[in-house]
Amino acid sequence: MLTDLIKYHVIDMGFQRYKYIVTLIIGQDIHRGVRVVSRCMTITPRRVITILDCTR
Repeated sequence: MLTDLIKYHVIDMGFQRYKYIVTLIIGQDIHRGVRVVSRCMTITPRRVITILDCTR
């Protein structure tokens, strides 16, 4: 699967993390917007938020 291929490439990059989660969304390019929201709950000594906004 494409998600597994992406995950293995990220693992090979050697980032020091506990777990990787790869989500892939493929849609038809009909010049309309797509919004995807994802949340992840972690137990860390500090709060880390990452926001990625991609538009075309």
